[in-house]
Amino acid sequence: MLPENTVSEIRRFLEQVVRMDSALFGEVYRASVDSFPTRDATRHLATLSAADSSWLDKRVADTIRPLLRDREWPSLAVKSSVASLVRGTSRAIVRRDRLTAEQYDAWMGGFRRVGVRVPPHPSEVDGGGS
Repeated sequence: MLPENTVSEIRRFLEQVVRMDSALFGEVYRASVDSFPTRDATRHLATLSAADSSWLDKRVADTIRPLLRDREWPSLAVKSSVASLVRGTSRAIVRRDRLTAEQYDAWMGGFRRVGVRVPPHPSEVDGGGS
């Protein structure tokens, strides 16, 4: 099972996701398209155990299901990518110790740009970042 501090970080992230409107998701989507090569190359680094993956996937699904149903979306591309954006970013939060600061920012950058607070990369905590 994930450490309690990581569970709390994921919950805080998802609480912010719930408050995002579809226009903000559009901005995150555009940032994700720009950072796709870096993000895609790191997917294997964010692999979780079956139990952790199941826990995380359920939390993400419970969070985004009402968003997909209750909001007007700027495009089908944005709407169809919400689940993968939130799931991938959540996994990157959990496994950020395996990612470089640049790789982590490829996942977090779009959310950070729209005001979502995400946990810092270890290099930021250890004095290696800003």
